[in-house]
Amino acid sequence: MIIKIHLTDFSDTASLVKMMDFVISVDSVIAHLAGALGKKTFLLLPDKSSFLWMNERKDSPWYPSIKIFRQSTLGNWDKPIKRIISELKS
Repeated sequence: MIIKIHLTDFSDTASLVKMMDFVISVDSVIAHLAGALGKKTFLLLPDKSSFLWMNERKDSPWYPSIKIFRQSTLGNWDKPIKRIISELKS
């Protein structure tokens, strides 16, 4: 089922994030918003990412609800996606 939602402002986006069980995101404003709201978030990062995510960490000191899944090879998302699927099944 596809549901269309029209978001008019950032408050609408925050309300939508609050209704979700969890968020899967790349490094974007949505990831930061979900983290700031304390929403369980799986963050997909490329091999080389922003210094904010501290290369060796699998969590975030800024957002305790975020779990980081990094590429081991630039452009290959197979391993991080499989780890997220495994996490969701457990």
